[in-house]
Amino acid sequence: MRYFVSFLLLSVLLLPSCKPSSEESTTKISKAWQINKYYEDNNDLTSQFKTTNKNYTLQFYPDQTFLQSAVVNDTFRTRSGNWVFNQDVDSVFLYTTEDSSHYYIRLLRAKNLNIRQVISTTTYDYLMVDY
Repeated sequence: MRYFVSFLLLSVLLLPSCKPSSEESTTKISKAWQINKYYEDNNDLTSQFKTTNKNYTLQFYPDQTFLQSAVVNDTFRTRSGNWVFNQDVDSVFLYTTEDSSHYYIRLLRAKNLNIRQVISTTTYDYLMVDY
């Protein structure tokens, strides 16, 4: 029993240190991402998204700038600005001169980024892979 209590106490003490730091997360997110799956309110709309937003990429740079690009209606479009994590590194905010967007980070790995955006009552899930 004493060993179990010691193990439990050690686990509780070490658990907060398992959370990735902002620097580790910056390293993981800093690359070009492309859509693998796209959901709107849990409905798979990947095909429609890729048809409307051809060659969509979201590039995060280590200097906390970003570039979003896609071909929409046969026109190459871009959106750029700055990005920042929140204090808990579980959300990322994109800022442009025109607007801002908030995304919840559901998964951030070396090759996968899953983010969720909630606008009003609609949920958008972007499951991306490195480009």
